[in-house]
Amino acid sequence: MGEAFWGMHHFCWAMVGLQRADRAGTPPQTRTFLINVAISDFFYVIKNSPPDFVMLPEVHYRIGEARVLLGEYVSALDEFAKSRKHKPDYWPAYVGEANVLMKVGKKKEAAELLKGALKLMPNQPNILEALGRANAAPANTTRPRQKPAPAGQKAPG
Repeated sequence: MGEAFWGMHHFCWAMVGLQRADRAGTPPQTRTFLINVAISDFFYVIKNSPPDFVMLPEVHYRIGEARVLLGEYVSALDEFAKSRKHKPDYWPAYVGEANVLMKVGKKKEAAELLKGALKLMPNQPNILEALGRANAAPANTTRPRQKPAPAGQKAPG
């Protein structure tokens, strides 16, 4: 790990912070605070690491995940792209980016990204699973038919 080793405890702190933010019962304000502190710790690792540091793809991926938790999708996409740039065959960054694209309604773009990933990593199961979700038909948005109400009662909703 070289000199970057001395800052890696910030990566661990960030991961613990994200775990705490995800606990049931964490108030929204505390959750947001913990996620933002985690992002700061991840950036500490980046700032104190050489450009070829082996953990950079993972750090950028984790920042992307944290940005998703905050609803900051554009920033998340940027972090996933940085992760892929550092390590083009790092599948989590492709799946993370595709998940965001699907979340904002861009299933076709997500599918194209994942098809490109499969060229680098043929038959990678996580990419194949995400591609299946991207290619899935849209969810049924029609309401199911309700049974008629018994005589003398008002029909539900």
